[in-house]
Amino acid sequence: RHALHALLYQLFENGERRKSDEETQLLRTNDESIPKMSRIRCMSLSVCIAVGGLLVALVAPGISTVFGLVGGTSASFVCFVMPALFALKLKLARRWSGQYICTWLLLCGGILIGLFSTILTLKDTISGEGNTGSLCKSNE
Repeated sequence: RHALHALLYQLFENGERRKSDEETQLLRTNDESIPKMSRIRCMSLSVCIAVGGLLVALVAPGISTVFGLVGGTSASFVCFVMPALFALKLKLARRWSGQYICTWLLLCGGILIGLFSTILTLKDTISGEGNTGSLCKSNE
């Protein structure tokens, strides 16, 4: 729950981005500096996550589809998108330098890879070409 507060509530409050001096306060280690999310908001977010997981479990024809969707999306975000966003946020390169352009290319390429893998997994699932059968069945 502590991580949920830090990610969702501290950076954005009332739809506005907090100021940089307030962001430095977020780096404190004591628990009193962390504003608490309301219980209703936390419970509704938890219910949405649980209902989303239930719907995926009911709709997905097999576990390979779920692994394809989660794996393709998360791998591209962890390997390509997040490092590029970190580099842009930390301003590691001057604007319009070669490194800056490559960072944007990495970001856009990672998003395209994630979208492409998700679209291919959904296409295989909808067309029925995905391997949803058992590996133990004999080829007849």
